Amino acid sequence: MDEREIEIYNELKPYLNSGEVIVWRGIPRQGILIGAFDSFMVPFSLFWGGFAFFWEFMVIKMNAPLIFKIFGIPFVLVGIHLIIGRFFVDMLKRRKTVYCITKERVIIKYGFMSKKIKSYEIKLLSNISYTERKDGSGTIILGTLLADMFNNTNRQGIGRTEGLEFIPNVKEVYNIIIGLQKAN
Repeated sequence: MDEREIEIYNELKPYLNSGEVIVWRGIPRQGILIGAFDSFMVPFSLFWGGFAFFWEFMVIKMNAPLIFKIFGIPFVLVGIHLIIGRFFVDMLKRRKTVYCITKERVIIKYGFMSKKIKSYEIKLLSNISYTERKDGSGTIILGTLLADMFNNTNRQGIGRTEGLEFIPNVKEVYNIIIGLQKAN
């Protein structure tokens, strides 16, 4: 094991049950990434930011009342976040994300402001799918979680999806999950 693999193992060790064996562990691709959703978000963010900057510029240029100047500030800040900030927030989130597959569960540890752990029993996962890029990396969508249909405590809605995002060798990891489901 190299240094990063040891670090990943040490991050996950406290969340493993006694006797639980790690089958696979990994992290998402690091750095600034552009995904499919950005084909919508880039034009929207430019429109939002452009309008907010124009508003603020005109209000200042016309020496409008202070309330108009203050009114535009939150919209400018949101525009800055939409245009550039969201890429850095996503990068920071992925920097703190660790994935683990054991014989019983898929564990996702994430969060850059606070630590969050999600654990999904492999036998309860349904409709698992994946998308693969030319380089073999991709995202596994764990599908609808049957347990959430009956115990929806997260208030995000029934039928939400979770996934292992931007992982290398996505098909190999997908086959591990499917194999474990068949074994259970």
